[in-house]
Parts: sequence; C-alpha cells; structure tokens
Amino acid sequence: MQDKLINTPSNEDDKVETRAYGKFNSGEELLAAYNSLEKEFTRRSQRIKELEKEISTQKVDDKWQEKVVALHNKYPISKELGSEIAEVLSSKKELIKDENCLEKALLIVLADGKYSTPKDTQQETQISEESKRKIIGEYLDALTFNTPEVALAGGEIPVILPRTPSTVKEAGALAKTIFNSNR
Repeated sequence: MQDKLINTPSNEDDKVETRAYGKFNSGEELLAAYNSLEKEFTRRSQRIKELEKEISTQKVDDKWQEKVVALHNKYPISKELGSEIAEVLSSKKELIKDENCLEKALLIVLADGKYSTPKDTQQETQISEESKRKIIGEYLDALTFNTPEVALAGGEIPVILPRTPSTVKEAGALAKTIFNSNR
C-alpha cells in the first residue's frame, strides 16, 4: 500500500507539514471512511449478539427436549399427561429452576389424581375381569380335583398314604374305580 503525502502549510515560518492519509486524499475522506466502518462494525456486533441469543435459546430448547424425552422414556404415562405437567410448571415458576422439575411436576399431577385416560381405565377393567375369571377358575379346579380324603368310610384312619398314579394306564384304572364307587 502506498501512502499519499499531503503537504499542509503551517503558520510558523511557512514550513510545510506532511501528513499521510493512506489511500485517502484528505482527512475528511478518512473520517468518513472511519465512520462508515464504525457503523458496519456496530451492525455486525448487533447481528452477532442476535445470533448468540438464538444459539443460546436453541441450546435451552434442546436441553428441555432431552429432558422431556428422558421423562417419557422413564415414565411412559407422562406422554398422556403433558398438558397437565405444563400447567403445573407454569403455575409454579420456582419449580422450573430445579433440575428434576419435570419429574416433580409429574408427581404433583399424579398425586392430584385428576387424570384418567379412557384407554387406561378400559384396560384396567379388562385386566381385572380376566384376573377374576382366572382366579375363580383355578380355585374351582383345585376344589374339584385336589380334594383330600379326610377319613375313609366308617371313620377308619388310613395306614398308608394314598397312591398317585405314575402312568396313564394307572390313572385310567384309578378313575374307573372312583366312578364305580360313586354309583
């Protein structure tokens, strides 16, 4: 870069003062260029701050998204209670500062007991009906086939334990004698 030298006369003994303005012809041009650069620098600084804020907001959003996914993985019921959890968080602002705020909000929702999804209610009803049938069936089966002989006919006490069949043939013979004795 080649500097241009500008000669300016001075009042003292007509000496010539030499100043360098670089590629500019005068100090006014240099000042205008400086002001233009300062404005551009300010615009760029503001844009950088905006971008940093967007990045910061995105990081916060990503962090919340990770927390929500972790909550859904740990407690699948939280997927259906999202709006209730959000209501708790919006009503209790101090809770948001806590690291486990989503879990605590879920516990508050569950403790209130104001939730019920038709899917869960129907499934619980079906499960309990199936369980009742199974338990009653097992109980009746136990009564019918596993009734122990308390005493023999005439109040005699058996000397040896009753023998259980070990083959299908023995079981058939035992069943035949039982059917014949009940007639």
